[in-house]
Amino acid sequence: LAGRAPDDAVRLASLLFPVCGMAQGVACARAIDAALGVDPDPRLEAARDVACLAEAAVSHVWQLAIAWPEAAGVAT
Repeated sequence: LAGRAPDDAVRLASLLFPVCGMAQGVACARAIDAALGVDPDPRLEAARDVACLAEAAVSHVWQLAIAWPEAAGVAT
């Protein structure tokens, strides 16, 4: 990501791995903010937190949907 514009770096960071793309993008955005000495608006930080929590919730529901039939003894 060296030499990329901050917006480009955030977009590309979220594409590096198929798992937790939102969290990776948020981590990259926060790293850029820290490197530039930017103090993000608390509402932006709250939105970033909510986006990461939503991504985690979707992941957990997806894993539950995959594992539930076997755990419940239901034939698939």
